[in-house]
Amino acid sequence: MRGGKALADPLAVALLGGSVALAALAVARGPWPAPLPIILTGWGVLGYAGVVAVGLWEQARPPSASRLATRPGATRDVRAEGSDPFPAGLTAGEGDVTASAAALAHLLEEALRNLNKPANLASCGLVARLPRTLATTRAQRGGAQLAAATPLERAQALREVLVTAIERLKPPDGAGAEQALQYHIFHEEYILGLATKQIQLRHAISASTFHRHRHHALLALAQEIMQHEAFLAAELAPSP
Repeated sequence: MRGGKALADPLAVALLGGSVALAALAVARGPWPAPLPIILTGWGVLGYAGVVAVGLWEQARPPSASRLATRPGATRDVRAEGSDPFPAGLTAGEGDVTASAAALAHLLEEALRNLNKPANLASCGLVARLPRTLATTRAQRGGAQLAAATPLERAQALREVLVTAIERLKPPDGAGAEQALQYHIFHEEYILGLATKQIQLRHAISASTFHRHRHHALLALAQEIMQHEAFLAAELAPSP
């Protein structure tokens, strides 16, 4: 019985038993003021009731996300839909997305939020994570080496990389609606600069659906950019 477990809580029993024992000892060793044994017993009863009440509340409340996550065999996602998917950066474990891509995602999101703000984009942490990608992009446009580029030139190169990556999210004709929705969310929010509410109204989707699709698109884009940088690192590495 769930309630019986709380009533037999060791702490609650110890508080009640201890106070009764102290009251009995006070009576035996007297003389004490008459209310003392009653006060001792009363404090024990209050302590017992408080511990039992906490135990019953713990049993009655719905399981939290952290408790479910630590339960053996718990595998479902217990995050509330519609919450900010990246409150403090992403963690690994999203399907086949690697830990490195997930760790890169919060830097990617920062850069995307500043896509149309060159001064801010130039100082984003993503610049330092994509040296070969940015250098290759500048070389293809006939620009100077990345080390000699100005901050705004680096921002321009990073913007080109991000816009190109977003366009690669665009699915071929006949692809699933979900894949197309991920592309439209990124294109409209970051390239066109539309507000979240505008995008939701455009596609008749809820806030939870919007955040879920943006979440998956961000991880896919992070993995794409990370793999491209790794490919360039291997291609440009000197032969042994």
